[in-house]
Amino acid sequence: MGKYLYFIVIVTLLLSCKYSKVNTYYCKDCDIHFSIEEKGQEDVLIVENYDSIFFRPAHGNYLGICFYITDSLKNIYIGQNFHVSHYSEKNYKIKFIAKDHEGLDVDYPPLGKNFWGFEGGCDQGNYTFGVFHNSKYILPSLEPLEWN
Repeated sequence: MGKYLYFIVIVTLLLSCKYSKVNTYYCKDCDIHFSIEEKGQEDVLIVENYDSIFFRPAHGNYLGICFYITDSLKNIYIGQNFHVSHYSEKNYKIKFIAKDHEGLDVDYPPLGKNFWGFEGGCDQGNYTFGVFHNSKYILPSLEPLEWN
């Protein structure tokens, strides 16, 4: 009876724990850290450990997740195809690229000529980010630090 009760308690604790997986990224060229926490009901993009952007679960398929950080590191611009449900600001002002903007997000005038872009991609099972400074891609793509 004691072993059975112990088993029930362990299973109950395991089931009550929420699913969470974190993928962490670092771009040495611009000295930016960010992570994506997959929480089951929603995912969270966390920039520099504070500013949080919540979105539908992506399950590693980060296509459509696109954000830009101005070189002044004061603003984060959210790409047109990144469907954000809500966000929390601390160090950055979070802004959205206007839905009526025609053309590529990288040609969005408020970004200016000095910004870093991060585009979710898929390579070897997803979870990667393409990086570019202004309009020039920086290779290779970012992979989660956890892969190393």
